[in-house]
Amino acid sequence: MMLSSSGSSSLRPARAALYVRSASAMKPMMDGPVHQQVSELRTYVGSQGWTIQGEYLDPGISGLKFDRPGLTRLLEACRGGEVDVVVVTDHARISRDLTALLALLERLESLGIRVVALRTHLHSVHFRSGVHKTTD
Repeated sequence: MMLSSSGSSSLRPARAALYVRSASAMKPMMDGPVHQQVSELRTYVGSQGWTIQGEYLDPGISGLKFDRPGLTRLLEACRGGEVDVVVVTDHARISRDLTALLALLERLESLGIRVVALRTHLHSVHFRSGVHKTTD
């Protein structure tokens, strides 16, 4: 995904925000599930030629809670126009509540932001016309 730079005819790589959440607070933040997710997402973003805009982490917080510091900061960056694509290992990292997840995906799409979930192979593309299964 290459995007036009604002006011310029040149292209720039997509700005990717990594979002990581793990309900397990048993291990230190950069050891275990959080570290594994961050590493996997960095590798994927690099393979796409995108730049990492930021890493938003919510270790030790349930996916049923929607008031999370990392998610709040991510949404602020999205509303501020700093993000083109949000990358997660799977949609459950965003929310385990399907209604909340769909509402968030729709909100991000309205801002022109794509969500890529690596393990579920579902990427939000034109959410109003549906969430599409991909084969990559």
